[in-house]
Amino acid sequence: MFEIIIIVVVAIVLFNQNHRISRLEKLTEGKVVIPVVTSAIPIAPVMTQQAATQNVSIPQAIPTPQKPHVSSEEASGRFLGRIGIAAVVIGIVFFLKYAFDNNWVGPTGRVMIGVLAGIAFIALGQFLRNKYLQYSDLLIGGGITVLYLSVYSAHSFYGLIDTGMTGVLMFCVTALAFTISIVDATITLSIVASLGGFLTPFLVGSNENNMLGLFGYLTLLNLGVLGVSFFRKWPKLNMLAIILTTINFVAWLSTYYTENVLTETFFFLFITFIIFLIASIARAVVANLKADVADYFLLGADAFGFAVMSYLLLEPHNHAILGFGAVCIAVIYMIVAYVANKFNPGDKALNIFLPGLAVTFLSLAVPLQFSGSWVAVAWIVESVVLYFIASIISNRGFQVMGVVVYCLGLLNFFFWYVSQAYYSINTFVPIFNTTFAIFLLAIVSAYIIAYMYGRYGSITETIRDRGISVFVVIANILTIIALSIQITSYHDSQLRTLSTQYQTTMNSAQLYNTGYDNSKAQNQTSKDFHAEQSGIQNQSNTLVSILWALYAALLTAIGFAKRYASVRRLGLILFVVTGIKVVIDVWSLGQLYRIISFTVFGIIALAASFAYAKYKDRLKAIIVLALLIVSGLSVTTTYAAFNFESWQYTRSISLPSTSAVSNFSKIVLPPDISKGGYNFSDLRIINQTGSETAYLVTRNAEVKGGIIDANILNKSVLNGTTQFIVDAGEDAVVHTRLDLLTSSKNFKRQVSIYSSHTLLPINSPAWAMVTNSGYVFKFTDSVTDFTSGKNNVDFGANTARYLKVVVSDGVEGAVDVGGVRLYGDTAVVLPTYTKDVPVSVFNNSSKRATEITVDLGVVGYLTHAVTIGSGDQNYSRKVIVESSNDNTTWSYITQGYISNIATARFVGTANRIAYTEQKTRYIRVSVVNDDNMPLVVDGTVKIEGPVISAIFETKANQTYTLYYGNPKADAPVYDIARISSYIEENKIPVAVLGNETLNPLYKAPAGPVIPFSESHKWLLNALLVIVVILLGGGIGMYLKNFKKNEIVPEPDKTNQNL
Repeated sequence: MFEIIIIVVVAIVLFNQNHRISRLEKLTEGKVVIPVVTSAIPIAPVMTQQAATQNVSIPQAIPTPQKPHVSSEEASGRFLGRIGIAAVVIGIVFFLKYAFDNNWVGPTGRVMIGVLAGIAFIALGQFLRNKYLQYSDLLIGGGITVLYLSVYSAHSFYGLIDTGMTGVLMFCVTALAFTISIVDATITLSIVASLGGFLTPFLVGSNENNMLGLFGYLTLLNLGVLGVSFFRKWPKLNMLAIILTTINFVAWLSTYYTENVLTETFFFLFITFIIFLIASIARAVVANLKADVADYFLLGADAFGFAVMSYLLLEPHNHAILGFGAVCIAVIYMIVAYVANKFNPGDKALNIFLPGLAVTFLSLAVPLQFSGSWVAVAWIVESVVLYFIASIISNRGFQVMGVVVYCLGLLNFFFWYVSQAYYSINTFVPIFNTTFAIFLLAIVSAYIIAYMYGRYGSITETIRDRGISVFVVIANILTIIALSIQITSYHDSQLRTLSTQYQTTMNSAQLYNTGYDNSKAQNQTSKDFHAEQSGIQNQSNTLVSILWALYAALLTAIGFAKRYASVRRLGLILFVVTGIKVVIDVWSLGQLYRIISFTVFGIIALAASFAYAKYKDRLKAIIVLALLIVSGLSVTTTYAAFNFESWQYTRSISLPSTSAVSNFSKIVLPPDISKGGYNFSDLRIINQTGSETAYLVTRNAEVKGGIIDANILNKSVLNGTTQFIVDAGEDAVVHTRLDLLTSSKNFKRQVSIYSSHTLLPINSPAWAMVTNSGYVFKFTDSVTDFTSGKNNVDFGANTARYLKVVVSDGVEGAVDVGGVRLYGDTAVVLPTYTKDVPVSVFNNSSKRATEITVDLGVVGYLTHAVTIGSGDQNYSRKVIVESSNDNTTWSYITQGYISNIATARFVGTANRIAYTEQKTRYIRVSVVNDDNMPLVVDGTVKIEGPVISAIFETKANQTYTLYYGNPKADAPVYDIARISSYIEENKIPVAVLGNETLNPLYKAPAGPVIPFSESHKWLLNALLVIVVILLGGGIGMYLKNFKKNEIVPEPDKTNQNL
């Protein structure tokens, strides 16, 4: 089978080679006029009629009809001869293989046969070259290939020659192949020589890092290949050279490169870049020929390869110079572009491609060197510089690249504004801010570019006029956007400030959730907030509409006064857009702002329309001046006061007898009370007079002390048991917990702790036992590398300075303890509730898991841990915890491990899984059984959750009731949150909550009474649509009539611009 594949491949190669050689023969047979083409090249720059005649007549001297006709019989004979040669070669190969397999010829003889065969093929091919060109190329190429393989076999297979001699022989074969290809003018041999030359480093196969030798060899080889390519006009060799050079460099880089040879490596990379850059433009500059596909491929591959390799080399430790390096490369490409444009101005594609590469590197330098808004600034400035360069050297390419870079600058600026600037504005100063400064730069740049189009022109008048119009329009659009953003950002800043002031007491959603004011003044504060918020939004929308209308009038005025058609049309378009915006925004505005928006827009539109008709030739100034006087007006709305009908549930509050001693009482909220609002925003405590009482939601969690990173003394490991002494640093400090800091991944250990107030020898019997029931473990998933475990030991309060810790041995080896952390009684644990709940257990065979589903009965229970009950022993399994409200759609929460170990060495259980706080109805724990028997789960599990309390101020002879169940209620703001640090929560008496009852006064929210005009909005919408259509149609008809009146028979340039 292998031999058949070889025959087929060789036949295909020979057939393809035959086709190419035959095509060359057709081009060369009987054509003695071809050299005239070469001789005519030097006189191409002379723009004379004679030269033009010569250049046109040369292609006519190469017609094919004069070529003798080749019959099908003759072609078939040639093809049959090639098949015969291929068959003979394959037969010889099979014979040699048979001889080698039967050990008829030894290694040295095999190499000798290969060398002799290669030389014989080359000699025979050269002998037959004059009469049989196609056969000659085939034989010489085969001979070169045989020589390469013979040298490679002598070195790698048989070890007959060393690395140095192999390199010399390979170089000689390459030089021979290039020499023959140059003399005989055959690109086939050059390709074979290139392949052999660039494969030599791999064929030599040295394990030594001869960096300088490799770099020097590749440099000389590239110079030789590119020289042959230029001399013989074979640009495909350049493509092959850069591909093979890249392969060699990447192979060396991935195997031998270290940072201490960065300088030498980068120097070679830069020299190679310059060599290929010169090769890619040599034909265009020296021979004044147009660049072809191979040249563009070389230019692009050279730039891309150099950029990528430079980044990989410099990024890790030299990022700061990447931008400067990109600028330097851009300067090189600018110089090359200038040279190419000077010597070959007729190659328009090349004169755009080279500036494109220069601009690409210059643009890449910006994000490499700068960040944030400076990237947009640099790109916008760069676009102006590119237009200036294009104007000076008259290069269209730099103009095109200027447009691209300007657009990139705008896109980057808008992206920066949306992602950072807009959301980071807390205080906003109109005009004097970074956003407006960049807008101003972009606007000025657009006007400068438009001026350069008008001052220096472009390659045609059409492109010049189009460039002026486009950038003037861009400048005006940016002006509108910039001014609009100033208005909206100013009002957004006011909204953020207002919202921050309103939410000052809600800075920690987990620790504090504050209540509602119990006075009318505080209730009014909430009303004023929403009223002022609505007023600011209305002001913003109204001012933007007025701005757009005024600016549209200004544009149309300037367009008529200066006879700028594009500016006038932009003004008219903006009028239509403003009208559409007013229609869209109308129902989000208050009644007064709705009137203002439509009235102002209508006045401006009518004034502009009248100005078109009457003052179109004398319009010089802004049409309206006094329309902004109403922008500061605001309106207020009212919010319903607290009433008993808005809250669905109630619970009675029974104050303790000790409440008379304190001004505050505390109630413990039920676990499911959060069903109305996750942050308890709907809680209200009402006294018997119907007034609200301020309260503070708390979890009774605080930290009163610190943590000690203790020193480890006398650490030792004996038979797998690790023991050491922990020095807390001082005596009489209470410790209740010890954490082991370890890098070990999989273990289960029992821990014993002893104490002493003085430092004792580690084996002294005077150590006092603290605990011998400590248990630490860690599991690491080998696939996901997820780690779960327990590394702390809790014990009774102990004040000794020194603790002796003994970690038992295990089959996994000794536990590597790198540090110890001690916790004292300063750490206060959050109070939690525990509840036994029924579960459903399902053994999912497809997932090989036991699914334990907990139903809490109602959405709103706050939970943060679950403990699985099982009578099984000696298991350690991964678990996945999920939550759901409908028992259908599940959301991942966390994963961990549960275990129960009962052996002679160790006994311990860890079946509790903690997770982030949830308020869903269902919790599902999936125990991954793998190939084990399913875990047997008891009928109930324990659910844990936080205990939430509410502290409220009490007065004598007052009764209180808790109201909740109003999802629309806003989070209240109370002064009690600001004085919480002065309240000693642990000394506050606890009140008792009664059972949940439905509020008999509760009424579902009724829809507001809507006036007829508001309930039939479609009437006004329809009217507005009709108005906009009529307005747009009127403007369009006016433009049509005005355009007819503008047409005059005189060929005046100003009127032509219109």
